[in-house]
Amino acid sequence: MLIGITMGDPAGIGAEVILKALAEIPPEGDVRYLILGSRRVLERSLKLISPTNISWASISREEIVKRKEHILLLDFDAQTGTDFKWGAESSASGKASFTYIESAIRLAVESEISALVTAPISKKALELAGLTWPGHTEILATMTGAKRAVMMFVAGPLKVALVTVHIPFSQVPQVLTQEDVFATIQITARDLTRYFGLESPKLALAALNPHASEAGRFGREEEKILAPAVARAIAAGIDCAGPLPADTLFHRLRNNEFHAAVALYHDQALIPVKLLAFESAVNITLGLPIIRTSPAHGTAFDIAGRGVANPGSMKEAIKLAVEIARRCPRPAPK
Repeated sequence: MLIGITMGDPAGIGAEVILKALAEIPPEGDVRYLILGSRRVLERSLKLISPTNISWASISREEIVKRKEHILLLDFDAQTGTDFKWGAESSASGKASFTYIESAIRLAVESEISALVTAPISKKALELAGLTWPGHTEILATMTGAKRAVMMFVAGPLKVALVTVHIPFSQVPQVLTQEDVFATIQITARDLTRYFGLESPKLALAALNPHASEAGRFGREEEKILAPAVARAIAAGIDCAGPLPADTLFHRLRNNEFHAAVALYHDQALIPVKLLAFESAVNITLGLPIIRTSPAHGTAFDIAGRGVANPGSMKEAIKLAVEIARRCPRPAPK
């Protein structure tokens, strides 16, 4: 089993947390790792961390299926250059990070890697490189041909999927539709079964308004959009409650009343996740024909190059990718 790991923005902490995480994960049977990134950045990152015997073999694209070393490196320095400064967003780092992702997705789609783990990228650097993607989720959905990709965070006892992702909060009420909410519930339920082995997952949908609007006192979205979406889910055989007030839903989720929650916008999901598991939460993309996980943090440009980055989230992302790949060797949503 070969797990692909993209370096993310080479000016950030991606290389550092990858090396630290792999150094802490003991060898496991047939599991091997393919890093897609910069040899130069890996080498200078290795100097930042405590002495370790971690090493890698640089290979060509054609050698991926032939080489059997524990850690392999697909080096893109000749293609992207090496002019990356710690903590400095640039068009060069944005281009490089996109090159790593694009190549890794191709390998995953062609089944040359069993799963993909992505280190953080910078949206500003992508823009400086002339790329307008808002994030990994949108890149993955487009390049794999997925009809809909769903971002879900795993944080200890919490699993939280999102209906909307990278949009201004002011737009959330305008863009919410019954179809989008229902589709998110449907994909979440299906992939909880496929990825986590839950035969009959129990879900809960978060309300948008305080107290789930109290019968329309604080808004009509619960009545017009959310409750009908839940009714459709139940009619489709999905165990789903809601819409439930978000201020109590996550407490109930933590107490194992539900297997997962479906949140309506970014911070509704991420505040409880990062409160409970800031250094170990994992982002997983549902609805794709490939397996993809990532750490639930950003590029951390402010500490890049200092050797102090915590690898906990990357370590958990790698471990979860291996776990899912063992359970679900070739997911192929239609």
